Amino acid sequence: MLLFAYRLIFFIIFVVMTFIVPIRLFPLLMESGISPTLVPETGIRGIIEDLAYLLFIVVLSSLMIFFLARFRRLSLLSLLFSFFSIFLSFMAPYSILSLIVGEGLLSILVSMTMPMLWLIAFRLEHPKVALLISSILVMLTGSLSGLVFTLLMPLYVVILFLIVLSLYDYISVRSGPLKRLMELVPLSRDKGSISSLKGTPLFFVTAYIGIMNIGIGDIMSYTMLSCISLFLIGIHGAVFSFLLLLSGLFITYLIMTRMKLKYAPGLPLPLLMGLLALAIFKAL
Repeated sequence: MLLFAYRLIFFIIFVVMTFIVPIRLFPLLMESGISPTLVPETGIRGIIEDLAYLLFIVVLSSLMIFFLARFRRLSLLSLLFSFFSIFLSFMAPYSILSLIVGEGLLSILVSMTMPMLWLIAFRLEHPKVALLISSILVMLTGSLSGLVFTLLMPLYVVILFLIVLSLYDYISVRSGPLKRLMELVPLSRDKGSISSLKGTPLFFVTAYIGIMNIGIGDIMSYTMLSCISLFLIGIHGAVFSFLLLLSGLFITYLIMTRMKLKYAPGLPLPLLMGLLALAIFKAL
């Protein structure tokens, strides 16, 4: 019973961070004067250029992870991931707060809260408390970063990027950089014990969601899908899309359990099922 409650708490936090938070903040940010566009001003050429730029960043990051993991430079990976996560944990809320309340000391001070909490989580000795704080921080950072990203990029570019990213995630986990990394630092599928994460490169970039651990990139992608669905098909369509996303996540978990896998790609099934719901509602 305690284990079920433990899992349920993390799952509820996951739903709040990847769906409720973005669909509450997205309209608020649009009211501040920032409204996403569907396509770049340069049309098809702009879509190709933006997509190529995003994929270049993904490929470059993947190569860095691959070589560091291959030569077992775990300390450098830990430094890289911690800097990435702590930087985003400040910049994402600051970007949002600066739009809502304006740039200034208040926005800076509030945004500093998350980096400070990272230091607390890293120093905590109690496993479950540390896991709770670190998971919340990863989910909130990923959620706010995905929200900012969706506002800055044309939505059709984001949709194509999510599709390509799903394919990349599958390849990377099966035979690419993420497979190499997971072989060095395997994730637990059960209680999400902090002992399997703390002191490893994955501590700053993974969150336990009640059934398994997922990466900050997965959370960013789920949030982007929630924002896109809300903008294109409204709240009811966004709810349906998110439910299908959750179904894809549970199917992924069942596949891991049935095949006794320690890790699996977290994007293909959830994102493709969520995008399918978006396409269905858009066609109606």
